[in-house]
Amino acid sequence: MMRGLKYFSIAVVLLLGGLLIAPFIIDVDQYRIKIEQQVEDSTGRALHIGKMQASLFPWIGLKLEDVNFANADGFSAPFFLKVGRLDVQLAFLPLLQQKIELKRFELNAPEIHLQRNKDGIGNWQDLQGDVSLPPKDEAKGESTKSGSLPFAFEAESILLNDGRIAWDDASTGQNITLKNIQLALHDVQQERPINVQASVNIGDDTITLQGKVGPVGDIDRLVVERIPVQLQLSSSHLALTNFAAIFPDFPDLLGSKEQASVLMNIQVEQRPDGLRTSDGSFTLKAAHEISLQWIVEQIDAQHLQLKSSNMSLDGQSLLHAKGNITLEKEGSPTVAMQINSEVITRKWLSTWLPALVAMYADHPNPWKQMDIALALKVSDGIINLQNMKVHLDQDLLKLSGRYVMGKNPNIRLRLHADQLHLDPWLPFSSSANNENDAPAVKEVSPTSEPDLRAYAKWKINLQSSIGQLHVKNAVFNDVALNVQSSQGMININPLSFVIAGGKVREKARININNHPITWRESVSVKGVNIGPLLQRFADSDQLDGRLQLTTNFQGKGVLPTSIKRALNGSAKVKMTNGKVKGFDIAHALRNISTLGKKKGAQYTDFAQLQASFTVRDGIVSNNDLFMASPLFRLTGKGTVNLPTSTMDYHMRPKLVATLVGQGDQANGRTGITIPLRIVGPFDSPSISPELDAASFINGVKNAFKGNGTGVANTLKDAASKAPLKAAKDKVNKALGGLIPSF
Repeated sequence: MMRGLKYFSIAVVLLLGGLLIAPFIIDVDQYRIKIEQQVEDSTGRALHIGKMQASLFPWIGLKLEDVNFANADGFSAPFFLKVGRLDVQLAFLPLLQQKIELKRFELNAPEIHLQRNKDGIGNWQDLQGDVSLPPKDEAKGESTKSGSLPFAFEAESILLNDGRIAWDDASTGQNITLKNIQLALHDVQQERPINVQASVNIGDDTITLQGKVGPVGDIDRLVVERIPVQLQLSSSHLALTNFAAIFPDFPDLLGSKEQASVLMNIQVEQRPDGLRTSDGSFTLKAAHEISLQWIVEQIDAQHLQLKSSNMSLDGQSLLHAKGNITLEKEGSPTVAMQINSEVITRKWLSTWLPALVAMYADHPNPWKQMDIALALKVSDGIINLQNMKVHLDQDLLKLSGRYVMGKNPNIRLRLHADQLHLDPWLPFSSSANNENDAPAVKEVSPTSEPDLRAYAKWKINLQSSIGQLHVKNAVFNDVALNVQSSQGMININPLSFVIAGGKVREKARININNHPITWRESVSVKGVNIGPLLQRFADSDQLDGRLQLTTNFQGKGVLPTSIKRALNGSAKVKMTNGKVKGFDIAHALRNISTLGKKKGAQYTDFAQLQASFTVRDGIVSNNDLFMASPLFRLTGKGTVNLPTSTMDYHMRPKLVATLVGQGDQANGRTGITIPLRIVGPFDSPSISPELDAASFINGVKNAFKGNGTGVANTLKDAASKAPLKAAKDKVNKALGGLIPSF
């Protein structure tokens, strides 16, 4: 027994001695050369190892220095991978028990150059080999998993010092360098938490990662999803100029992306029961500051709960959101979210949108504030908008709907408000121009018809109802709008409202399968008192009365020039109990006997005015204009050319000697007829009489018979005592109250 123990001790001593002296008598350098040659044979790239050392006891160690792995052909960087020193140590004795124990791992000054050329090919792709085919065992459906090896994970330290990764993408012009990469794991083992410290420099900013991982426990029973983790990622000033090629240009209000930076502070925790949490903040500092804060819990692999989130702009809290996200194994996630805004004031919003200042500078009563609340659900490519409420000052707007995403979107929207005041929200500019005012910016109108055929397969269903719509002190009651769109056909049926004692109803059908679009439209107006509406919306008091109108039009295009050229259809209009301001026919009749010496009110009442119109390719024709007024009848016919904005119209006003029968359209009624022709452009038409003074004087006598003899004689005397031109002048003066600029 003693002799056996003695021999065993001698064998152990010899073995240990051999392990100690083996590295000194074995030519390690020949292995270095073989390794370099084998790598080059396999990859086609040269590998250079400056120095290689090995040890076998008390640990198995390997040291490599000055390692350089060549870059792929056609790329500019001098190398793909470079390592200053690699030092790896494994405990020897645990290997005898089929256990691996890592004692030390240290990597110094590693440097990687990742490049992509203009064709999008990377300098790492030739190292990937053919990954299109699975391993043979997998191709046969066989498992490649072998028996697990007991693994005692323990190390005094795992260190990475002064690392560097350079990314150069010629296809996008992006260049990013990660410098001074540091990683330190000390006292790494399975039974206690492992302290983690890591950092990297990007430009002048340092991003740090610190925290704890573990305890890991028994490797054979390891469940990654239940390893305790507490990590914090932070940066104080990450300049976006380092990523300029990735991000699109900022909107003007955020300034230049090259001047922007990011501040972040993110905490992540994973608990042994599988619960994962994250909270933190992310801030973009640019011309304005945008900040996000959140608290998130992931209950299991499928369920994520947003406990709270907040978005703020320039330090002002703006939006809050909370809800649940279900991560489906197949398909898109399901999202159920409640979103609320803070009260947003116009004054604060103007700091973000300076155009609001000029837009409402002269407004007598602009809007003050607004806020939004909504429930949002997203599932299977469908966005559901539920119970959205928008407060616009004192008004409440309610919306709901859904949006089915995809190649052929389907949109459904419902809108309702008991009342809505639009005036505070409409831009307003004073009519007075100050000499110090900046010149107005001229709006540029589009010159070509928009092509809407790409939207032909969209389905739209829009329904809105507003109890009272207030615009320019006018009240539109019972406003309803129904829009349906399918297969490129948009139907508006109806747009209707009650206003000024009457009702307006419109129907339209728009075909966007054509380019330009084609459309049909009909309008019905019943009993609307147009005087107050013209005063409020056109700042005109020239016309008043109760309006009846029907139209049936069809046309092409959306630009005004296109509509004018292609407009076809018909219309009928009738007005009753009206008034035309600017001249007084009855007073002009009385004024004839005094040759224009008396003045009176400048308006004409009428019992009715009616006409029908036909339109052919933008040419409006009318042959039956009729107006009945006290002591006055008017007929007319002519054309209006919409494309050229010109008109050629003939009017025949007739003065009659009685107030009886204002609605009488009999052509046989006697009176003074004054044919007029209105011709020329809309903005400056020429009005000229189509009679001479002598005909007019005879007309007076015939119209007034016995009662008009004195008037006729007065006019005859004026004509006999003066040259014809002077007589015409006096007659024209007498008619001065009849037709402006006659």
